[in-house]
Amino acid sequence: MTRLRPGIPAPGFSGVEIGGQRLRLDDFEGRPLLLSFFREAGCPFCNIRVYELTQHYGRFREQGLAILAVFSSPPDDIRHYVAQRPRPFVMLTDPEQELYRLYGVEHSAPKMWWGVVRHFGRMIRGFGVAPVKASRDATLVPADFLIDETGVIRDAHYGRDIGDHIPIERIQTFLYPRILPLKGRRAQSSGL
Repeated sequence: MTRLRPGIPAPGFSGVEIGGQRLRLDDFEGRPLLLSFFREAGCPFCNIRVYELTQHYGRFREQGLAILAVFSSPPDDIRHYVAQRPRPFVMLTDPEQELYRLYGVEHSAPKMWWGVVRHFGRMIRGFGVAPVKASRDATLVPADFLIDETGVIRDAHYGRDIGDHIPIERIQTFLYPRILPLKGRRAQSSGL
């Protein structure tokens, strides 16, 4: 698979969110976007990351960031494993993995096993042993893309293992330059 690099336009696509609505990448134009590729909905490592994104979402939304999470599972599985609690971002279903191929997301058995060894303790401490639904997608390795308002990829993170997503700090760094103009406008309007 060919990995995508920062500085190129994000490949356009359309997909179906878990409620059945068809969305396109263009629907997010004009906003910074975190496009996050997860494994299957029953993946405990993925659910830890969904929880982290949910916790940070209020601050991200204030900074204009949209989050689009892609799962290789059918909608019913996503609703059962991931969306039992309301999630503040859009979740797409891609069981045929068309978007995964388009963005160069890889399958890797060694990275799967390394992730189990590396992240198992974190999973046990944080959430206990979550129910896992085995599937052919067990070897998918996560990937994340930060896409600017014009549709250009500014950061591409391909996981080193099945529990490795782009660090929250890199998302904050991507958003930081967008905060400064907003703060300046607020200061001017308040007479500061």
